[in-house]
Amino acid sequence: MIAACTTLPIDQAPPSFKFGLLEGATLTDLKVSVETTDIPARLGTPLAYYGFQMDLPKMEPYSLQTIVFLPAAPTQVQGTLVSKPQDYASGLKSEIKTVRGPIVKGYGFDSGDPLGQYRIHILVNGKVWKVIRYTVKPE
Repeated sequence: MIAACTTLPIDQAPPSFKFGLLEGATLTDLKVSVETTDIPARLGTPLAYYGFQMDLPKMEPYSLQTIVFLPAAPTQVQGTLVSKPQDYASGLKSEIKTVRGPIVKGYGFDSGDPLGQYRIHILVNGKVWKVIRYTVKPE
């Protein structure tokens, strides 16, 4: 049996991406612990509990923005998010962030958020890089 192993220089490392349930004691410790597109609707979690982690070493630095599409407008809105019903139809856009190195982007669930089919568009350097479709279900 012949085996070969190739090690790529860091600047040629392939991109990595995971989506699912997050685990970690602090914001800086969060990592995807279970890859899944079935997300339980958990209320009152102290940290984000689902999301994605990614690393695009060939593209550093790069700009990152997400657009989240909900299945319907929330019945109530908490925190600082201020949106009109038409905003939910066109997606909720995050701020554009410049990224160097690995990143974890996490989300939570509030009472009033709808169950059902969600979609996240991940934009890298202003273009859709990946689309994640996932389902939020009762826990």
